[in-house]
Amino acid sequence: MSVVGKGTPEYKNPLEMLLKSCRKAIQDKVDVNPKAGLKVGDNKIRYSEALDLLTALEHHFAVKGAFSFGICLTCTKFSSKGMYPEKPVTLGKCGSKVVSIFDCCEQHSKEGGGYGL
Repeated sequence: MSVVGKGTPEYKNPLEMLLKSCRKAIQDKVDVNPKAGLKVGDNKIRYSEALDLLTALEHHFAVKGAFSFGICLTCTKFSSKGMYPEKPVTLGKCGSKVVSIFDCCEQHSKEGGGYGL
């Protein structure tokens, strides 16, 4: 039995998987009723508009290298020790720099990295 881990090609980074699952959930809502939406307080957004914003968010992370290089959460150089809040892990350090788990840099470790390394 093989284990799919950060260093294997089958591994998808958690950000990519989150965005894909959001896309599926929102698309399912649009398929049922294209005019449906979500209301939070006095604010409303159609699910079709949410899909457009999700596309923009996907493009944002793509340009940053989150899918090609990977994200800090999957990098061996990332450490969240001593950061607050500890659970869920959202911030950490790469060297002396404070980073988000979704940040990406050219120094990203090959283990857990994306397709660009």
